[in-house]
Amino acid sequence: MGDSQAAATRDGTPLPASLARHYRWLLTRPTPPPTRLLDVGAGDARLLHVARDLGIPHRVGLERKPRWRPTSRHFAPTIGDAQRLPFPADTVECVVENESLEWIKNPVRYLQEAARVCTPDGLVITDDSDWDTLVYAVQDTARARRILRTFCDTGPNGWIGRTAPTLMRQAGLRHIQVRVRVITEREFAPHTLGHHQAQVIDHWLRQTGVITPTQVDDFQADLRHTATRGNYLFTLNRYICLAHPRIQPTTNHPLNTVAAAADPPTTSQSAAQSVQGKTQQQTTPEPTTRPNAPADPSCPPHSPSSTQTPPPPGRTRRTTALESTSACPPPIASAQSLRPRAPQPSSVARQRLAHGRQDTQPPGPRDLNGPRGPAHHFQLRPQAAASRSMR
Repeated sequence: MGDSQAAATRDGTPLPASLARHYRWLLTRPTPPPTRLLDVGAGDARLLHVARDLGIPHRVGLERKPRWRPTSRHFAPTIGDAQRLPFPADTVECVVENESLEWIKNPVRYLQEAARVCTPDGLVITDDSDWDTLVYAVQDTARARRILRTFCDTGPNGWIGRTAPTLMRQAGLRHIQVRVRVITEREFAPHTLGHHQAQVIDHWLRQTGVITPTQVDDFQADLRHTATRGNYLFTLNRYICLAHPRIQPTTNHPLNTVAAAADPPTTSQSAAQSVQGKTQQQTTPEPTTRPNAPADPSCPPHSPSSTQTPPPPGRTRRTTALESTSACPPPIASAQSLRPRAPQPSSVARQRLAHGRQDTQPPGPRDLNGPRGPAHHFQLRPQAAASRSMR
């Protein structure tokens, strides 16, 4: 962990491909890309090498002591304390630390300093591993679990990755975005991050003396044997926290652009936004009078039928039969009109009664098979028929 765990740079051994991909993703989070980058705890400048390839013009690496490795001869470090950054306020567009937060005595103080030197529209980024998520696929799982847990617990803060959002909040940073990336490798070779990390574990545990050298040697042999059989797997979780120092987030804010590009909305969220947009389109415009509607003084000015909401773009509004005949809603039926009415004879029966015919059964299939039952329900009494014809 820390400087002793730094991977080799491109000036020496090739930078692991998985780590290079992670650095490229990390440095492209600010939108637009920064022109001034500060790497706190730069180590062997592995992050600054990738920043140079991405075209970031101004790159500065900070180290507490002049321990800049010969492999990083293209970069001259700035000597200083992370808790008292030697830079004026609002001078750097992006402040990033990579695997250095657990080695800082007061990480909250460092984050406050990072927010001070960062421009109002810049980003403060932390990128740290959670060492309790380090995974090696080996044969002896009990021994691997004991070694990896000891490596996590004997360091300064093996859970620094999962605690970084809390430290940012304690430092006064707001609008914190958390991303978790899993570095995965299936090859155990000297140019891979898993191989380098295994060497770091070996060196660290021999120094602490918690695990015997024999157990460490057996663990290294188990890794090589598993890789030879094709069953090797290495994974490590990296926790990335992005925070804006002082400004409130807006639509064009770089942090919002990062969140939208990294986490596209799901199908349910898209549907909810579509429904919300349609609702606003239907309720926002002012009501307008429907054209070709007859003027009716009895129609209230704000009745639902006297106003019409314009349809959404690309759609044609369907007109109901009520809207095509009248601009006002139908009148409410009175209590007298709701009284039950006596059954009336059909038109054919009235014609026969008018000509003096005394047929008691209205002919025709409509009357015989009506909705109220058979024909005898529609029979009229002779006296009622005679009195109706004399009227």
